[in-house]
Amino acid sequence: MARKTKAEAEKTRELLLDTALKLFSEKGVANTTLAQIATACGMTRGAIYWHFDDKAAMLHAMFESSITPEMQRIWDLIGDEGADPINTLLEATWVFWSELRRDSNLKQVMILYNQAEQIPELCEKLDELHCQEDSHIRQVLSLAKSKGLLHSQMSVDSAVIAFYSFHMGFTNLVLRPRSSTRHMDVEQVFKEMIAGFERSIRA
Repeated sequence: MARKTKAEAEKTRELLLDTALKLFSEKGVANTTLAQIATACGMTRGAIYWHFDDKAAMLHAMFESSITPEMQRIWDLIGDEGADPINTLLEATWVFWSELRRDSNLKQVMILYNQAEQIPELCEKLDELHCQEDSHIRQVLSLAKSKGLLHSQMSVDSAVIAFYSFHMGFTNLVLRPRSSTRHMDVEQVFKEMIAGFERSIRA
C-alpha cells in the first residue's frame, strides 16, 4: 500500500509540474497563482503545498526534471578525482547549451527562470535554492586550482566569476537571440567561446 501511495504522490507531483509549466508559459510566472495551478489540476492549494513551498520551489523542481541523462552523466563525472575538472565543466557547458538550442523543456524552463528573476521575492528564493549548484561550481574550480590546472594569476574567486559571466551571458543570448546574431554559426561560436574561456583560465 505504501508503495502505491508513493507512486500516486509522484504522479500528482508530475501533474502539478506539467500544469505549472503550461500556465507559466501561457500567462507568465508573475500572473499565475498557485490557486490557478491547483484548479487546473482539479486539486486544492493544499495539494500543492504538500509538494512545494511556493512558485520558486516549483521552478527549481522543473529545472531538475529537465536535466537530461547525458547532462547528469557529465555532472556526475565532475566530482571524479581522476577527471580533469576544467574539461568536464566545459563539456557540461557544451551539452547544456546544445540542449538549450533545441525546443526542449530545459529551454522553456530557463525562459521562465528569466521571468522569475524579475520578481524580487522569487529571485531571492531561487538564489537560495541554487546555492548547492553554486557551491558545486566552486568545488570544481577549487579542485582545478589544487591540481595546478588554473592559471597562476587566476584565483578560484576570479575563475568562478569568469565562468558565470561567460556561461550566463551566452545562455541569455541563446534564449533571446538578437537580430544581429541570428545569421551566426552558433555551434562554431560555441566551440570558439569554450576554447577561449579555457585558454583564459588554464595554467
